[in-house]
Amino acid sequence: MIARKDTKFVSEERYPRTLRGDVHCALCWLLIAGNVTFGLLALAMPKRIGQLIDEPEGAVKRIAQKDLAAGLALAAARNKPVIPLAMNAIADAKEGAGWLKTKPLIAAVPLLWALLAVAAIFTRDRGEEAS
Repeated sequence: MIARKDTKFVSEERYPRTLRGDVHCALCWLLIAGNVTFGLLALAMPKRIGQLIDEPEGAVKRIAQKDLAAGLALAAARNKPVIPLAMNAIADAKEGAGWLKTKPLIAAVPLLWALLAVAAIFTRDRGEEAS
């Protein structure tokens, strides 16, 4: 994730708090919480989640592992979340596109998640890109 807004850097400068940075931080936390929560829930109850989304247990476990890994990778990214966000967006968009014709309501969830990841990429503070 990004550093706190009042963090002192080597040059003793501080980045001012911006709405853009706050939106980015909120989106990252939402993606982390959602991915980790769904990953743990689906790993704990793959049969029930499989019934809800009409997928076999093996596919649910694969999706759960992907989401859990994506959430943990984003949480570990600290100040450089672009790569985990991009990988999450691509994986979720691919998953949603695969379901678009057969399960359009279910496809909306990963497609929305991919859109949130892209929004998080575009709302990064520009001042933090150089660090």
